[in-house]
Amino acid sequence: MREVRHEATGVAKRKSEDIEKKWFTVNEIFELKIGSGIWLWDNYIPKGEITGITGPSDTGKSTLLRQLAMAIISGATEFLGKPLHINGGDVIYISTEDGVIGLQESLQKQVTGMQIDKERLNQLHFLFDDQDIFSEILEQLKTRKVELIIVDSMSDTFEGNANDFVGVRAYMRSLKRLCRDFGCSVILLHHNVKNSEKSSPDKNKLNGSQAWEAKMRSLIELRLGENHSQRLLTILKGNYVTQELKKQSIVIDFDGEQLLYSTTGATYNGHGAVKKQESNKKYNKEYWVEQMWIVRDDTSLSFEEARSQLVAMHPDEHVPSTTWFKEN
Repeated sequence: MREVRHEATGVAKRKSEDIEKKWFTVNEIFELKIGSGIWLWDNYIPKGEITGITGPSDTGKSTLLRQLAMAIISGATEFLGKPLHINGGDVIYISTEDGVIGLQESLQKQVTGMQIDKERLNQLHFLFDDQDIFSEILEQLKTRKVELIIVDSMSDTFEGNANDFVGVRAYMRSLKRLCRDFGCSVILLHHNVKNSEKSSPDKNKLNGSQAWEAKMRSLIELRLGENHSQRLLTILKGNYVTQELKKQSIVIDFDGEQLLYSTTGATYNGHGAVKKQESNKKYNKEYWVEQMWIVRDDTSLSFEEARSQLVAMHPDEHVPSTTWFKEN
């Protein structure tokens, strides 16, 4: 995406002329009306800014972003337990790695699982091309109100060397101009350096120039948790959040059948490598092994599926992890 200058026109242009000013006094800043606040998704995605999402490969970043997009167009008030602040706008999703045919089945699973009204789906627009992306997006922004633009992935839309500081800043300035002129947010799916999952979450692990991270107002990471159905979502950079939040990951579950994430309500404190939180916890081995065999007896249930049933059967107890069952 080359740097392009433009004049924001059409229905999507910001209505407040104050926002388009260049010079402000402190009192003018205080007097600005910013509606529901600075967040599109509390603590994770600021309004009118660029957010990055990164993490090791095969953790489900694209799946998470598609679920977020559908939550927004469905009018949801929260996502993974955190408030959403939306204004009924559309979502643009630039998909450069997955094609129309490849996405059809997974989208159908997510739509069915989320029970989204068919008419609402017309508010989610996919572009399956990586040529002249900036012009394509601009044409959409001139004719419709857009809450969020998702670029999946950044590396396919950036025309240049990801290590080129000057080129990266030009690309990011163009995106920032879109945010400013049309009042929308942008999420860039980016990749970490190789083997980054072997060390603690770190904003400096982004692949390419440091300019990527520098121009983002928020950067979040998705990585595997204790087992293949668990993920940790961590704020690596947040210009508007406390240091305490940056030290804390939320634990989310992944449903492989519906391709949907859900909150567990649990958090993981500290930025160390993912630890087995239950490894030292003492369980009644005889009791839980017996319960597992009862559920799996004469069935083709996997350990993960059987454990989910045990959790439902024992809502007031702390059921051992899938890993614990496999080890015992």
